[in-house]
Amino acid sequence: MGGASRTPRVELPAPEGRILATLGARLFTHPFSTAHVLMALGLGAGSLVLLRHLLLERLAFGRSLLHAFHRTEIGVLALIVLGMVVFSATQVLFRNLARAGIVWIDPLLRYLTLWIAFVGGAVATREGRHIQMDVLGRVLPPSLRRFVSRITHFAAAATCMVLAESAYRHLASEYAHGEREFLQIPTWILLGVIPLTLALMTYRFLDRALFPPPEATLPEEPSP
Repeated sequence: MGGASRTPRVELPAPEGRILATLGARLFTHPFSTAHVLMALGLGAGSLVLLRHLLLERLAFGRSLLHAFHRTEIGVLALIVLGMVVFSATQVLFRNLARAGIVWIDPLLRYLTLWIAFVGGAVATREGRHIQMDVLGRVLPPSLRRFVSRITHFAAAATCMVLAESAYRHLASEYAHGEREFLQIPTWILLGVIPLTLALMTYRFLDRALFPPPEATLPEEPSP
């Protein structure tokens, strides 16, 4: 039978392979429209903000759940750093002793660098340590500083929301073309950290816009 050739798909081990294949098919076979994705991101982030402040932070279990999630983020960062150190050392060792490196380590390290950048960005946003321009905040009175802080955090949330939608669109394209990287891992899985962390940052910027902590709204004066 004639027709256009299709890129062969290599199945991941079960059951993880089936779960990811099902997830990919539901998310990317018929991609959601831009309006639907932005609406889902906005409503989801807003709902999480309200859930946190109206319920979770008022319950001991809710506070424990939030702390556990925060510790998980730090643990993921630590594992990524440890993995980069171990795989880098292994590659150097093989190149010096065997005169040949392991083929899949170099692309793995590139993706780990991507992961640590985005996961680290999400953690920095949670702790208020992301890059900020406080030029106006240093000279404005406290009441205006609070207003400007809310506006900038709303703008940051909107920016992350748009970027998350664009990342989702890119993942849908990678899935449609059947792109794969080292060890035949689908590219959309390796890049999935981008929309996930951008969505998380959307929630955290919106949280700071609606319920700004004192240190986020009133920047400290520079030390003499």
